[in-house]
Amino acid sequence: MNMFILFLVAGLILLIAEIFVPGGILGFIGTILLMLSSIICFNVFGTRIGLYYVVALIAGGAFGIIILFKFAHYLPFRKRLFLDTSEKGMNVEIEELKHLAGKSGFACSVLRPAGRIVIDGKRYDAVTEGTYIKQGEPVEVYRIDGNNLIVRQKTS
Repeated sequence: MNMFILFLVAGLILLIAEIFVPGGILGFIGTILLMLSSIICFNVFGTRIGLYYVVALIAGGAFGIIILFKFAHYLPFRKRLFLDTSEKGMNVEIEELKHLAGKSGFACSVLRPAGRIVIDGKRYDAVTEGTYIKQGEPVEVYRIDGNNLIVRQKTS
């Protein structure tokens, strides 16, 4: 009984400490201690109470995770837990690439399937549809997929 309480309290303390000292080791050890406490609970209190305990651990863990994510932005140490940046302006390159659809150029490196192409004197990273294109071969921008120029060999 004493080991059950010791493992339970130590496991919970280590899981809470994991929030303040991220790295995974404290959380891993805390989880192992909680698993050991559930085994001891089964041995000391029997199957019925052991199952109640395991269900309570799972429900408590799920509840704790939900509460953490719901109220994490109020915590003073949230910057250590979550990346706090915006994605605004991240798709600027896509707008710059849209005008290249349908344009022609040449491969300034071997495309197997990725490489570099030149269109109107500017170099761009490009990907083929899986074909091999030799350096110096004429290419055409087939489509734009995100930040990728999808090219194919230009046929005369």
